[in-house]
Amino acid sequence: MPDNQIIQLLPERRREIEIKIPGENKPLFLGLGAIGLVLVLFLGMRIYSSSFQSKITELDVELKSLDSKREKDTEDKIILVKNQFTKVGEVLDNHIILSRLFKKIQAKTSSQIQFKSMKISLVDQKVDSEAEAANYTVVARQIVSYLSDGTIKDVKINDVKVFPNGRLGLSMTLVFNSEDLMLKATSGFSQ
Repeated sequence: MPDNQIIQLLPERRREIEIKIPGENKPLFLGLGAIGLVLVLFLGMRIYSSSFQSKITELDVELKSLDSKREKDTEDKIILVKNQFTKVGEVLDNHIILSRLFKKIQAKTSSQIQFKSMKISLVDQKVDSEAEAANYTVVARQIVSYLSDGTIKDVKINDVKVFPNGRLGLSMTLVFNSEDLMLKATSGFSQ
């Protein structure tokens, strides 16, 4: 049979049959889900940071208002009292040594010497003092008197001034042995 006389049983046009495979669009949905999650996280972080910024601003305003209400003079006085209590605490902690040292200095000081000021350093084991004396002989005798006791190890005269009334102003440092004072205090030995 010739070609042009072929009988055709199927229609000339075919219609495509679409078959849907489950899971075919899964990567598309996963990508959209990831983008959505990133957008949600981004918006959430923006809202969270803006709330923190507003809280920080509120706290700054509160701090400024509290700072303006502070009584700085009273705070300075409280700090001063605290420091004084600390110093008193140190003195009380070392009261045995100090009381023994004051007794020694008082017993060995001539009546012709007048102390104007004393600064005691237990760490350095020294007493810096400003005093007035009647004359050089009194100063020399005073040095010998201090050194006659083993508690005071050294006497240093830092400065001597002659006043118009004839008296001497002197600055001296007494170096003492705190261990000796402590041993005598704990053993019950007193002079």
